[in-house]
Amino acid sequence: MNKINQFLDAIEDHFQHLDQRTNWPLNGAQIDSYFDAAEALEIYYRFIQINEKLSPKEIAELMPPIDMLRLSLTHNLIVGLKVASKYNIEDISFEKRIHYIKSIFEVMEHMTNGDIFCLDHKNLILNAQNISEKINQVNFNTAIEKDVQKQIANTIVTLNHYCYSLFYDVFMSAGFFIHGPYPTDSKFGKNSVLLIRDYHNLKPNIWPNEKSPYQKISMLLIYKNLDYKIDFENSQITETSIPDKLIAYSIIADGKEISLEKIKELEQLFDQLSIDQTKFIESLSDFDKIRKGSEICYTFFDKLRSQTTGSDFLPRVEMNIKEFGDQFIRTHNLNKKKSAEHWKKLFDPRNNYF
Repeated sequence: MNKINQFLDAIEDHFQHLDQRTNWPLNGAQIDSYFDAAEALEIYYRFIQINEKLSPKEIAELMPPIDMLRLSLTHNLIVGLKVASKYNIEDISFEKRIHYIKSIFEVMEHMTNGDIFCLDHKNLILNAQNISEKINQVNFNTAIEKDVQKQIANTIVTLNHYCYSLFYDVFMSAGFFIHGPYPTDSKFGKNSVLLIRDYHNLKPNIWPNEKSPYQKISMLLIYKNLDYKIDFENSQITETSIPDKLIAYSIIADGKEISLEKIKELEQLFDQLSIDQTKFIESLSDFDKIRKGSEICYTFFDKLRSQTTGSDFLPRVEMNIKEFGDQFIRTHNLNKKKSAEHWKKLFDPRNNYF
């Protein structure tokens, strides 16, 4: 049970810094409750199919990026099985449930070069050879000037907001995640690190009218003397300023490096796209926000679906909206912050608490 306990420690670490009351446009429970059991059961049975045939390393190739998989564990993959059991939809025993979650952890070991739970506050997806290749083959630009540091910081904020407008606060890893910090002393000097911000899905099919000119943007950022931590759900933790620690950068858009001047244009473009998309989301009814939230979740496991058989959970969303109306929106409208102990119990597969 050690892995499960470590997982719950990571949950506690994350949620002590998070206030779900601020989630936009709805919180996770308000969205997930309309399909939690259906999604959990679908992914459970699809995973069991391939777990009997493939190795953990092979299964890793069919999973979403590890940050999206971590996110799924704190949405429906565990809680949905509890809901299914409590409401007599289907009872997956504690023994099977624990085996399933531990199997997912085994797969995650093949998706990272660090602690799968980020308990060391690092998200080390790349190995030493990958990092060596990046810092020696990529053309880095110096960023010691304040105006350059400010421009890069503004671009980060703008791209973050754009991804939030596409994937909501609670599903942000579907749009971008951060990995590192990776040591770069050999090229950039003592106490230097590389942080990579991968905006990996800037033109999702769920918003066919989006006008992003790029599908992917990677920001490779070298910092010096940076106090920086990343938790299990890819939230950054720091008590000092970040922009003034930047010493070098490279921005790669759809495989091509872009100049600082182009970055300025990019920031302005994505700022307007973010405003437009945010206005559009806020114009939707709560039920339409939930429908889109379910579509976001559905895209996480496209590769797994391509190699397995089974029913999809999306039809359950409409059925539950029709059956329950706005019940879950009202009952899960949080007006006070939940304790860390609540979150640990909620995501513990060894009980039926939710």
